[in-house]
Amino acid sequence: MRNYVAPRYPFTIADNRVYTEADEVYHVTGTSIGALLGQSPWESPFTASAKLLGLWLEADVGDKPAVNTGKVLEERIIDYVAEKHPDVGQFFRAEDLFAPRQGDHEKWPSDFEDEDFHGHVDGIISKDGVDYILEVKTVNERGLSAWNGSIPAHYLWQVYLYNHFLTQQDKAYFAIGLVNSETYANPYVWVPNKNNCLLIEVPIDRKMVAARIEEVRAIRRKIVEERATLPADFNDPRDKELMVHLMDVSGDTDRLLDAAARYEELMRQIDEAESRVKPLKDQAEEYKIRIKDMMVAHSLSRCANLNLTEQTRETFDFAKARADGLNINPYTKTTTTKILRRSRK
Repeated sequence: MRNYVAPRYPFTIADNRVYTEADEVYHVTGTSIGALLGQSPWESPFTASAKLLGLWLEADVGDKPAVNTGKVLEERIIDYVAEKHPDVGQFFRAEDLFAPRQGDHEKWPSDFEDEDFHGHVDGIISKDGVDYILEVKTVNERGLSAWNGSIPAHYLWQVYLYNHFLTQQDKAYFAIGLVNSETYANPYVWVPNKNNCLLIEVPIDRKMVAARIEEVRAIRRKIVEERATLPADFNDPRDKELMVHLMDVSGDTDRLLDAAARYEELMRQIDEAESRVKPLKDQAEEYKIRIKDMMVAHSLSRCANLNLTEQTRETFDFAKARADGLNINPYTKTTTTKILRRSRK
């Protein structure tokens, strides 16, 4: 379940649509066009239209391991594929070509001008005076298996959009970095090589893309005119989750009281269940300690279906850094989070 940021504007709900008093509507971007076309596994046309109206944003999305990993590795991936594929052309990072991107992502200047669409490319490949879009993605093994051997449609629509407004070519490129849980934990340990870094060329049907972009343009302009979302489909769990959230924050306190009572009942049942299993968990923990001590004593890394592994973790010693006179303030990040705690009666 997503952790939502509160809606930016007052709203009402009627006939499975949400009507707002928004004084502005966001542009369609590379990440939302696929959703509006029903091509995204993460967002539906309804949730994408609601985001255009400022009805929701996902809190702390920039702190997610996958997002942070992509930010850290983007330049490294571009540099690697540029070195390994000089025949494809000259590779340029976005920072080499476009205005600086700082602060709120929603307020970044677009790389092209349009009334309904905005976009921010990762890079450009230039050969013989012709420019091609370069999009960078990182993906883990599980995500890669879900691709079924081809670039997902919602990613393709990113490059389709950028190509339509910037380069107008019949192909574009993806630079793919394959990562794992270790990379998410510390992306700086990732080193590109021929097995984890790929450059993929994708064809573009420009006529089809142009027609569908105008279809999305019409959708956005209807949203602007009516200040209303597309209809929600309560059979779609993504729509249901967002609608429940919006009904929760727009309704009276009866919904809050009902939710609090249900939560308290669930926690009571959990407390009872945990009290029943606590003796078993305590015994299991005792055996775990004994088994580990015995495996170490016998120099064993495996016993039955148990594996003993060693993990090294590096942490930053703030106290030592301060003691050595280092100013760590520029490298610290302060976040404020609301925490719900249950009072024990």
